Amino acid sequence: MKLRVDLLAHLTFKDVLNEALHHQHQYEAESVFAKTGAGKLKPLSPTERAEDQKRGASLAAKLKRRNAKKEKRERKF
Repeated sequence: MKLRVDLLAHLTFKDVLNEALHHQHQYEAESVFAKTGAGKLKPLSPTERAEDQKRGASLAAKLKRRNAKKEKRERKF
């Protein structure tokens, strides 16, 4: 999928939070005695990857609708 930087302006905090919560189950914390203090994301299964691509496509469609709505409002003025 091509990155549409112009659509990033239409992302809301709620969109980002929903995606973060959706991927929370993948996070694997590093052990308590580790030096870096950072965790990692476990890989997705093929079914989870397909679901993730569908979620990404629906989010992109939602952002495109928001962009079209904004452009429509701007054309009125």
